[in-house]
Amino acid sequence: MKTNNTYSLLVNSEEKSRSIFETAVYGLVVTSMAFAAFAFASQSVTVPRMPKTGAPAASAVGTTPAPQQLIASRG
Repeated sequence: MKTNNTYSLLVNSEEKSRSIFETAVYGLVVTSMAFAAFAFASQSVTVPRMPKTGAPAASAVGTTPAPQQLIASRG
């Protein structure tokens, strides 16, 4: 007959509790990663439209007047 002393019962209980806790933590990590991937994949993407044929292409450089020109044009 196998007898269990207090120390072995305590060790077994601690291992069981640690196993449950680790499994819960791993489950939370995997679940949060899945939600993060879903949130990233469900974001909308805005693609700029191409200019029509014959229309000049928009340029980011030189499209707005300088501040001095704005002040002078106001009078």
